[in-house]
Amino acid sequence: MAELLVRLLGTFQVQQGEVEISRFRGDKVRALLAYLAVESDRPHSRAALAGLLWPDLPDAPALRNLTQAVVRLREALGAEVLETTRQDVRWRREVAEVDVTIVTLLAHSSDLADLVRAADLYRGEFLAGFRLADCSECEDFEAWMLLTRERLLQQALTVLQTVAEQRLAAGHPADAAEAIRRQLALDPWRESAHRQLMGALAATGDRAAALAAYARCCQVLRDDLDVAPDDETQQLAERIEAGDIPRLTAALGLAAPERAELVVAASPPSASPTRSVGAARRAGLWSHWWGGAGSSPCWSSSWPARTMVWGQHPYSCWRASRGSARPGC
Repeated sequence: MAELLVRLLGTFQVQQGEVEISRFRGDKVRALLAYLAVESDRPHSRAALAGLLWPDLPDAPALRNLTQAVVRLREALGAEVLETTRQDVRWRREVAEVDVTIVTLLAHSSDLADLVRAADLYRGEFLAGFRLADCSECEDFEAWMLLTRERLLQQALTVLQTVAEQRLAAGHPADAAEAIRRQLALDPWRESAHRQLMGALAATGDRAAALAAYARCCQVLRDDLDVAPDDETQQLAERIEAGDIPRLTAALGLAAPERAELVVAASPPSASPTRSVGAARRAGLWSHWWGGAGSSPCWSSSWPARTMVWGQHPYSCWRASRGSARPGC
């Protein structure tokens, strides 16, 4: 049988060999596939899955809908993709290649070739453009999707930063600039990447391009965030303009690079197999994952590293720096 490929980075896509599979008969079947494929390290109770995707229904119809979705998923991909019992459903990792799983494994490698492949496999944000339009109450699935999307974005940024650092250390600043520009395409406010690009271009001998990169940095920060670059960025620009460019590694501060960090759980714990759908819903999957009834995360940035803080409005975010608010993402 041809290899089954599941691509969740960028737009949703599933292929069996060269043939694209599209007969999922509903976005909730796609949502179930994505959740099980990403959270494949453990079985998931039917009660929790039914509560995740049909939170507005009573227990019995929600469980019936889940059973129907499992049947449709097996019809689309083959019965062997899922391991099921009367209580649990689990994705079988060995039957398919999932891009999220592969990228996460490669991202933990120190080998440049592995990191470059991880960067190449990051085709775009997790489940780009996907939403459950027919389920306004599916807030827990939406929250999981957004958190996973942000976690994978930060992972991709760290991979690209490391690729750039290794290429710079090897004396290939032009190749490093390619990885740095990809960082900035994903996060144009990443000031450490702007500095990397300035230093890489200066290292190629193109001082004009390096100063143009600084000008773009200033414009992006001013137009989008209404702030000036950090002192470190300004000092690097002054050294470049004066032609006083130290050795490459020192100029770029590679001994202590900035690392984006996201304070989130790697994956939400599975609900107990004995819990009913109603019990899981009453407890609230959100508070079950994050440990605070009524709490919801807001995205913030303690410049330049992103962190998660608690607030009253889910999915909102803002940036804070030097005691003043920055416009949100």
